[in-house]
Amino acid sequence: MKYLKYETGDNRIAALPVDKAKAYPLSDIFSLLEDGIGTTEIILFHDILDYCSLKEIKPDKDFETHLLLACCNGETAHVNALLEFGVDPACKNADGETPISSAAAWSHDGIVISLAYQGAAKEIRFGEEFEASTVIANCNPNTILDYLGELGDEVKILAETDFIQAVLHFDRIDILKRLFQTYGAELPSKTLAELEAEIGSKGP
Repeated sequence: MKYLKYETGDNRIAALPVDKAKAYPLSDIFSLLEDGIGTTEIILFHDILDYCSLKEIKPDKDFETHLLLACCNGETAHVNALLEFGVDPACKNADGETPISSAAAWSHDGIVISLAYQGAAKEIRFGEEFEASTVIANCNPNTILDYLGELGDEVKILAETDFIQAVLHFDRIDILKRLFQTYGAELPSKTLAELEAEIGSKGP
């Protein structure tokens, strides 16, 4: 009989017979998924997702929770596996956290860009609790420009939303410089020097 062997931490091994996947409670499967996100055993992680397919389980809030955890941990392969399984890249939990905000909070820029390219970038509101602000606060300028491009009409967003104010709020002079290099005269009427002065006037 073929077994799926999976390390769950502290050198403990979990083993489940593949041909009897439907006999196992869903809680066991989710436990293995959660244990697996922090490991590099992506092939076995795929096998666990195959269990879910055998049990005819559809992606739901539980899977979205695992996607958010994988994004926080920077586990790109696990993120991709969950997206391939059908988990919504733009899902949101009860606290307003999204896969992009979860990855951005820990500066996992590669995951942020990957998710944005897959249609996850939808939020253009700003504030400490919103996705766009988390990206601005923690990601590098190139990532932020890519994210901005996936949100829609970049020039319109810069002109009609609080994007620039959010950049100022987080003291991101590096982002301001890249925005002026890229969009120049299409930005609001203040000059780069004036905006930099606003950041400097806030003090330490």
